[in-house]
Amino acid sequence: MMGFAGHLSAVTVSLTGQIEKGIFDPASEESTTGMPTLYGRFQVHFNDLEAGEYRLALSFPADALNQPFRIWLNGHLYGQSADLETRLTRDDIAECSVDVLSGDGKIDVKFLPNASDSKVEIVALALYGKGGELVYQLDVEDEQWSFDNARIWPASVYDSPDSGQIAMVAQLLTEAPVGLGTPISDRESWNAWGELSAVSRLVERAARLRQEPTPVLNDDLYLDYFRTGKREPYEGPMGERMYRLTHFVIAECVENQGRYLPSIHREITAIINEKVWVSPAHDKELKIFNGESVEVDLAASGRAWNLATALWLLENRISADLRMRVIEVMRKKVLDPYLRCIEDGRLYPGMSWMRIDFNWNPVCTSGVVGAALAVLESREERAPFVAQAMDSVPFYLDGYTDDGYTSEGLNYWNYGYGHFVLLAEAVRLASKGQINFFELEKARVAAEFPLKFEIINERYPVFSDVAFGDRPKPWLLEFIHERMGIGPESWSRDEPYTLASAISFGGTLYSVAAVLNLERGAKAVESKEAFKNVAGFPDAGIFIFRSSPNDSMPSIGIAVKAGHNDENHNHNDVGSYSLVVGDALLVSDPGMRIYDKSSWKDRYGSKILNSYGHPVPVVGKGDLQGTGRHFEGVVESSLIEDELSIVTIDLTMAYPCPDLDELERTVSIDEVSGSIEIEDAVSFDKPSRFETGITSFYPVEFLGDNRVVIRSDLYELIGTIDTGGAPFSIVKEEIVDNLPGRKIPIRLGVRFDDLVKNGYVKITFKASLVNTF
Repeated sequence: MMGFAGHLSAVTVSLTGQIEKGIFDPASEESTTGMPTLYGRFQVHFNDLEAGEYRLALSFPADALNQPFRIWLNGHLYGQSADLETRLTRDDIAECSVDVLSGDGKIDVKFLPNASDSKVEIVALALYGKGGELVYQLDVEDEQWSFDNARIWPASVYDSPDSGQIAMVAQLLTEAPVGLGTPISDRESWNAWGELSAVSRLVERAARLRQEPTPVLNDDLYLDYFRTGKREPYEGPMGERMYRLTHFVIAECVENQGRYLPSIHREITAIINEKVWVSPAHDKELKIFNGESVEVDLAASGRAWNLATALWLLENRISADLRMRVIEVMRKKVLDPYLRCIEDGRLYPGMSWMRIDFNWNPVCTSGVVGAALAVLESREERAPFVAQAMDSVPFYLDGYTDDGYTSEGLNYWNYGYGHFVLLAEAVRLASKGQINFFELEKARVAAEFPLKFEIINERYPVFSDVAFGDRPKPWLLEFIHERMGIGPESWSRDEPYTLASAISFGGTLYSVAAVLNLERGAKAVESKEAFKNVAGFPDAGIFIFRSSPNDSMPSIGIAVKAGHNDENHNHNDVGSYSLVVGDALLVSDPGMRIYDKSSWKDRYGSKILNSYGHPVPVVGKGDLQGTGRHFEGVVESSLIEDELSIVTIDLTMAYPCPDLDELERTVSIDEVSGSIEIEDAVSFDKPSRFETGITSFYPVEFLGDNRVVIRSDLYELIGTIDTGGAPFSIVKEEIVDNLPGRKIPIRLGVRFDDLVKNGYVKITFKASLVNTF
């Protein structure tokens, strides 16, 4: 690794990657004159910085802006350079800049082209401090870019488990493979489970499903995504095949009569004959479809684990020839690409999830590792998979703040942490309890997420890609309760209830098998009451205030977020809130839209995902919040007491409006009166437009006397609007988009009639029961 002396002597810089020096000349590819450039796949590492905010400036050849590449800053993706703040400084050179926060005195910048055979080209790079002072500058012409005698290696290199680590893990594993659930030969267990109502219903569904043909998957359906951008035509039948296999296997294990074996063989054969196991949405250049690359995604890893679980549960009921074919295909599509990364110490295309901090890590890792543990005969062959999981798990858990918040939201806590729990269970069983991810401190903190995230009455904030009304999966809460001793007794429900939720967990056989096999009877050490007065996740800028019910009013609670606009599954929602009355989420942001091609390519063209559809202000000339890490909310102050809780968030930096001087949102709850107050105070450099929004899935009505009312069947919420006498209008809009359940949120805009230089909008919410007499 190379070291360079920076402009500040305390700062050291190193460069790694596949790097070449060259000359850029827009007039001729073969010209030897022009601007010196650096190109390839590489990383620049800044070390020994003071912790704080910096700005990274990059210069590219102008035509590079049309080439697809990615920039990663400390793990945050900034897409193509055109996604940064870009300006052309000359006809041939473009300059881009982006803010980056260094909490540990380090900044890592990774330049990766999307295509494996292309390169990223830069002319210059500079790092500036918060005040604009130059911290470090590298010019390609500088001799510091000399690579003589330097050790250069690919940017995708990582420290994979070595042979010594793998050998140690092998000694901890069982001699024979172990999967989730109990094999069919254990008749005592399966006879007992067959008596459960949820299992009986599953068997009844299996009987109906076996009369239907296997869902069709073909090239045309796969390519339909690239024509229409819709994921459902291919992903729907993909999921149905897994759902059917789960039902057939469980039904056969219960009956043990061979009645479902033909259906199982037919379904498995169809799955292993699929051309690809990945979702078309994850094969953007069709390299996997065309056989040019083998990559592992969420779907492929899940298919491997489902098939491996079927082999484990059914034992010799699956023919030897079919079993051999399943393992052969599984190796080619999933296990071998994973092993290749470990053996080469390289994160090859499509495998970067092995070291990321969001749901892809535990979902893909669990699928690959769970499959290997269930079918590979030699423990020496299984050991590399477990050793790599031990490396990958901490990266996922690092995605949680120290107080346990994940910016992915509740839906992806269910999905990501749910798969982490299943991975932990699989590894625990395969190592006879000697490798136990459940005991990791950060795993326990992450397990408490729903306890702290609940507003009141099992209602949760609709932050990030979450569907309105989403809740924690009962099977997952029970697993946490039994394995980790976390959560109230209510988390340990009756088996039919949790089993039904496991069946709905993507129809995965491994989750159903794990829940059936879960030993029950653990003593919980915590209760909901212990978290009643926990005000959310201050480390992440998430505050949750709750008021208890009394004889005259229902319970009321609110969650509000600061955060920033480069979070995992990000929405531009700094300052957003969710307000619950009783068990009705009467004010909330609209949550997720159904994924399609535009979900990532033109993400913030959607009013559901940009700030317009959230209960936050619109400023200036209709300016919405910006996208990126530096568009953030700053918690100015917070006070949490028995009778009054209040937080003030500075939203100024969330908006790219040049005339905005200051914008603060203050949220408070009065325990005595049961009222919640939202106040937005704004000041501009010159008179400008201002409005704030209220969003709801419930009927919203403006009463004409400075009051709005939002009603559910049982509750109503009155919001009294105070603008200090400034005239305002109410602008009501239905936001039609592709939301789960075809839901349509309503946005009520409180808009000043005149331009303002200084002003405020204060909305005081009071709740009551609907008079049904």
